[in-house]
Amino acid sequence: TGNRRPRFRSRWTTEEDEELRRRIEQRQTAGIIAAAMGRTNHAIRRRAGELSLMVPTTIAPWRAGVKR
Repeated sequence: TGNRRPRFRSRWTTEEDEELRRRIEQRQTAGIIAAAMGRTNHAIRRRAGELSLMVPTTIAPWRAGVKR
């Protein structure tokens, strides 16, 4: 983790999928996740959609207790 250089068109591993799920559960935004995982915002949102996950945004952040 940390600020890694974005990787372009690299395949997602099972470990990365699990990390993405964990970070979304922690209510991290796409920008924070992207920086930590070395991916672009678009890649994070796209993969989350493929996994049927919703990434919180700064415009409409999740409310505590409301499951999305």
